[in-house]
Amino acid sequence: MASEARITFAQVATDIQGDVEMNDLLVRLLEIFVQFGLESKKASEKAPIAAKASSCAFNLGMLIPVIASLVRRMPPINQPKVRLHKLFKDFWLYCVVMRFTQEECGIYPHEWYKGLCEIAVKSPLLISQTPFKSEFRELQYTAALRTDGVQSTEVQEFRNQILNLLGNPPQDVSNIIGKLTFAQCTYLLCVYWLEVLRVKHSDKPNFYYIFDYINDPAIQKDKSQIWKCVSSVGEKIFSEFLNVMASRPKTVETGKELENHAQFLLLYFNHPNDHVRMVADRYLSTLVSKFPQVLWNGNVLRTMLDILQMLSKTLDLDPNEGPTKIQVPGMRKSILLPDTLDGRENIVHDYADRIKGILKVALRWAPNTTRSHLQQYWLESGNSTSVYDHCGLSIIIEAIQEYKNSYDSAIPVPSTEKRSYRVKNDVSRFLDGTNQRSRFSGEVHGDVNRQKIVADLLVAVKSRNVVAMKEAYWLATALAIKLDKIDRHLLKIIGSVPVDFFEEVPMKVAIDCWNWILSARQDLEFLLLEEILLAWKATVERKMGLFSLDVPEDSPLAADEDSILEPKPPNVAAHDLWIRFFLERIEVAKYSSQDHIELFAMMLHGCLPLDIGERRNHISRHPAACGVRFRLLHCGLSLLQMDDLLPKSVNKNVLRERIYQTCLDYFAGPVKCPTQKEQKLLEDTISLLKFWQAMHSDKKHVKASVAGESENTLNLSFGEARLTPVSDVTKTSGGWINTVNLPGGSTISRKNIRTKKALGSEEKVRDYTRKRTLILSLLAVEIEFFSTWHNPLGSVENQLPGEQTVLQWRQSQYPINEKHWKEIINSSWDISPSLTVFLPSRLRNIEVATKEVERLVQLHPDHVAHIPEALDFLVTADSIINDIPMLSYMLHWERVSPVKALSYFSRQYPQHPITAQYAVRCLNSYPPDAVLFYIPQLVQAIRYDTLSYLQEFVKTLAKRSQLVAHQLIWNMNVNKFKDEEGHLKDPDLYDILDGFLQNLSTWSIIIQENQLLPARGNPELVLFINFFSFFIRLYDYFLNKYGDETTQEYQHARRNFVRSMAAYSVVGYLLQIKDRHNGNIMLDEDGHIIHIDFGFMFESSPGGNIGFEPDIKLTEEMLMIMGGKLDAAPFKWFMELCVQAFLAVRPYHEAIISLVSLMLDTGLPCFRGQTIKLLRARFGPQMTDREAAASMIEVVRKSTLNPRTKTYDYIQWVQNEIPY
Repeated sequence: MASEARITFAQVATDIQGDVEMNDLLVRLLEIFVQFGLESKKASEKAPIAAKASSCAFNLGMLIPVIASLVRRMPPINQPKVRLHKLFKDFWLYCVVMRFTQEECGIYPHEWYKGLCEIAVKSPLLISQTPFKSEFRELQYTAALRTDGVQSTEVQEFRNQILNLLGNPPQDVSNIIGKLTFAQCTYLLCVYWLEVLRVKHSDKPNFYYIFDYINDPAIQKDKSQIWKCVSSVGEKIFSEFLNVMASRPKTVETGKELENHAQFLLLYFNHPNDHVRMVADRYLSTLVSKFPQVLWNGNVLRTMLDILQMLSKTLDLDPNEGPTKIQVPGMRKSILLPDTLDGRENIVHDYADRIKGILKVALRWAPNTTRSHLQQYWLESGNSTSVYDHCGLSIIIEAIQEYKNSYDSAIPVPSTEKRSYRVKNDVSRFLDGTNQRSRFSGEVHGDVNRQKIVADLLVAVKSRNVVAMKEAYWLATALAIKLDKIDRHLLKIIGSVPVDFFEEVPMKVAIDCWNWILSARQDLEFLLLEEILLAWKATVERKMGLFSLDVPEDSPLAADEDSILEPKPPNVAAHDLWIRFFLERIEVAKYSSQDHIELFAMMLHGCLPLDIGERRNHISRHPAACGVRFRLLHCGLSLLQMDDLLPKSVNKNVLRERIYQTCLDYFAGPVKCPTQKEQKLLEDTISLLKFWQAMHSDKKHVKASVAGESENTLNLSFGEARLTPVSDVTKTSGGWINTVNLPGGSTISRKNIRTKKALGSEEKVRDYTRKRTLILSLLAVEIEFFSTWHNPLGSVENQLPGEQTVLQWRQSQYPINEKHWKEIINSSWDISPSLTVFLPSRLRNIEVATKEVERLVQLHPDHVAHIPEALDFLVTADSIINDIPMLSYMLHWERVSPVKALSYFSRQYPQHPITAQYAVRCLNSYPPDAVLFYIPQLVQAIRYDTLSYLQEFVKTLAKRSQLVAHQLIWNMNVNKFKDEEGHLKDPDLYDILDGFLQNLSTWSIIIQENQLLPARGNPELVLFINFFSFFIRLYDYFLNKYGDETTQEYQHARRNFVRSMAAYSVVGYLLQIKDRHNGNIMLDEDGHIIHIDFGFMFESSPGGNIGFEPDIKLTEEMLMIMGGKLDAAPFKWFMELCVQAFLAVRPYHEAIISLVSLMLDTGLPCFRGQTIKLLRARFGPQMTDREAAASMIEVVRKSTLNPRTKTYDYIQWVQNEIPY
């Protein structure tokens, strides 16, 4: 083709006007193209020289840009005339044969391929225009496809092309392809390339054409089963369509397109043709897997349920007289109906089952969002039609009933199956929310007073009236939904109410109302989320809930008269609900809205501090806030681990740094026992497990994130009225981590974050890996602690999903050699010294780790001088003996407990002026009654007070409190002697104490005024009834005293008995209290058991210290009170309490050992040389929590109904007539 002619045609194609004229020109151009194609085919058949054929192919290709310039200006050609349709078929056949469709072939100019893509977008489908013609018989007589001169090798080449394009088709399809003719092969290739190019290059791609091919009668009736091949081609086209949609930005427009595609497939799912239905079902499943957001899309759910309702109504119609198709509201296509009642029933049955499956998955992915859309559908359906026979509404209730976990998504299904009330609870809450929407929608119908609604809400919030607030909140929400215009001020109030009424119930109401707006008014979604996140920011700034400062709890080691030994957890219930709301909204936004993702990223940047172990920018470290903290962190990880959500920039890296730091911050404190109720503890443990799993999988995301970091610096602070999108950033000349703006004007500096620009990518990855491994180790320990506390007996049915995975990972990390331990400790110190000092206790007192922490603390004591627990690493026996210079830092250290202070006057530490001064300073800082409990130890500590610091403290203490003075006089007079009779003087203490007492005139005055004389021996004041003196069995006593087992009095007394039994059992085991005959066990009026007479303990026992009695006394009578059987619920509870008590006391084992150590020199017979060693072994400080629980369970089991207990009681009966 002459270039002049091509240029002329191109100019005409560009300038021609009028639909008829453009259509005529298109026909003419295609005719020329086909004519050149015929010439090319003839040339290739006759000419021995390939150059001639190539020349013809070149002439063909030159026409493609010309045709493209013409069709670019035309609308899609959907219903062409027969001639034009035939020409387009030939056009695509020649394009396939000449390989114009293959961009990568490299033979032809790229301009041709680009033009072909434009033509594909506008081309008609390659299907039969009439059902009476056989498409493939017609193809056999197309000049372009005549098999004259076609070699078998060429046919096989086309077959191989098809197989390669389809990837790995089913075997039956491969067999069919192996038998296809040349015409059939080229047709399949034409369909493939036309529709793939159409999908890839359309402005709004879709896959609807696939069903036109599948429904083509000529294809369906072809005896060669070409239909299966076309179906396989359709699968590949659909796959390309999904890839194209996945590459598009997550905008409202993209979401709307996906919504339309899902609705289209729902229509074809009910097609009369079984094969078409199966294809639609496969496509729908694939679409949902790739874009799960369609599951909880309100319009998709509405269409799905509407179709079911309309199909169900056709079952009441006569198939021979009724309509043959139904029109679904809002859809342009209709549903063809089978012509038999059985066929219709089968479709309705299959469709209803499919809907149940869809709702089940939707409720699992986004329970509250799905529930809100279903409530909105119920509301709209109830307003428009009768709900009496509405199948859609019936199936909603079934879905809510079957999915028991829609409200408690953190709880595993096995746990909810044990609580059947959850089913009814879900349904009732669903209906209550629906009724609220219906009621308040009606109340705002017509003219309403906006100012009054807002004023009522603000008054209810200010007065903290829950009932009034609930009414006003729902009414304000209904008004916001009703208004056509956007009322930003009203949205601000709706979003901010939980801040001013920060409690659990108002937060529940708020979330229900927020979900209502989000499901009913999608145009308000972004604005409402902005207001909600600004309200969240206010709780951070006001240090509320999760962000409140931890209230100091009274230590059991320093208790005084005013102490309340109860946990003081933060009020995080509202934040917990809020974060659960965020978790779901983030899950929804991940698939549908980049703008929302950026909002949530900004929120996380604003509330996750980088500091570890500090009080400013604080998140509560209380165990009650643990689950809430890690649910919030899980929000962040879920964003980071969707690699295409956040830009590969400083934003992503800093967010990961914040998450890691905030996670480690939780462990920068001493171990504390959980205080949550059973159900809350279960949820929090599952949250820890989920976060551990997410952190474990973060390894593969770290490298990609670090490799993609940019030089941008982002504004990470919240705006006042509108949050700044992450994309709105400005470049600075500094490095990527030099300075990032933070709330409050602070910055992230190179000192704060170790991931510096100077580090290479590999070193940064290693840095994150070290942190990640440390986090996983600490989380594994905490998970084991929480799960053991929740499931003390280790029952298999109560094990949580993923618990074994964490255990196996933890076991795989051990044993760790000395070098590795040192690396862990040093890495931790680089991250935070405040964290490092707690690692030995959290990682179960590994000696190597402890020594390395000692080294670091002694090198840099000023870094941790504010942490009392860190003093153990600075002040050791060796550091005192060596008189290290850093010991002087002790004088300015945070105070320790009275027990620890007294321990510096014991065998545990050599005497030193600095330790003595510090100890006395600490003791002086406590009120006298806090020291009162340790008077025996205080008196014994004088034995080691070589510098008289403690003696001066005793004088001062006696002047501050008469009660303490009385106890001191009493104890000093007793402890001057080694024996109870007061004959054998203590060689170390007698002279000191005697002179001490005689030289204090103040003490004489106290004695005279109070007439209190010192007593010798161990006087006992019995305040309780020894029931054994009445010769009555314990169980019978309970029945006589409190009534039958079913009475409230009996059950209350039994609870008291079980609690006190557990406490005494653990104490008795740890201190090895013996001589537990029935005369030394008493009861109070409320059923508490009381032990008395502790003359035998530690290494002493009756009968010459043979240790005959078991660790715990658990007789048959005691067992009867606790259910009578080992598997009875009260006895299991007793065992659980024993385990929990043991776990609770283990963190205090060093303090208890110090108390005992202070008494070792008294000469008491219970100290026989191995006391401390055996006592420490019973605590098992290096055992894991699960191992400690198992050891305690074993102690209880061996002690229960132990024959040695009965034998000992019998001996006491024979010798002392003590009943048993």
